[in-house]
Amino acid sequence: LGQGREGAVCLARHAATGQLAAVKLVKTSDSSGVDRLRREAACLEAIGGACGFPRLEYCGTAPAAIAGGEKASFLCLVSSPVCGPSLEAITWECAGGGPLRPVATVATLALQAAK
Repeated sequence: LGQGREGAVCLARHAATGQLAAVKLVKTSDSSGVDRLRREAACLEAIGGACGFPRLEYCGTAPAAIAGGEKASFLCLVSSPVCGPSLEAITWECAGGGPLRPVATVATLALQAAK
């Protein structure tokens, strides 16, 4: 689905249900990446799947099947996939380009707009 600061985000399908999900993996040895992923999970949980935002499905140790057999070496965030343009594309179109804001900032702005 895309490349982020810590690595790739992949589209996955649940083997039993067929449900699609976006899966992000971060090596547990990357402490700053783990912190950012946990903050992202907290923001997604707070937003609660509001329109236009992914719904958090899981955040924790990556199952061995996802992490290529290395069960304890990855933290995994699983969310519902969101169709549409990337956050980067939206930023360039709406803000005239430039660097992306951190996820926590975007989530805070979204919560303020939802109130």
